[in-house]
Amino acid sequence: AATPKPQTVITYWGLWEPTPVLQDTLTQFESENPDIKVNYQQQTYRDYRERLQAAVAGGRGPDVFRYHASWVPMLRAELSEMPSSAYTTAEYTSTFYPIASEQLQLDGKYVGIPLMYEG
Repeated sequence: AATPKPQTVITYWGLWEPTPVLQDTLTQFESENPDIKVNYQQQTYRDYRERLQAAVAGGRGPDVFRYHASWVPMLRAELSEMPSSAYTTAEYTSTFYPIASEQLQLDGKYVGIPLMYEG
């Protein structure tokens, strides 16, 4: 019999949504990706940016996290380039408002996907 692949656990720091709000989405994602388990952790907004930056810089941060687009310059060292398999430049610019393309890139590379935008 084949040995089952070990699950990869991804830690996701959310900010505003309690776990029950995301449970259906997480369950669907995990059923479509059985080798991935999402460890969702809702964070408090108090000192969130500082805690996030310290955790990531210290090598103990989450794999996926929420951050405000205006934080990109402050998180420069902590953000990774988004792979083009997620969105090509053309897909990104045709999917999101132009401000996302402006704010969510470093050195011409996208470093985030907007979940919402304030008008």
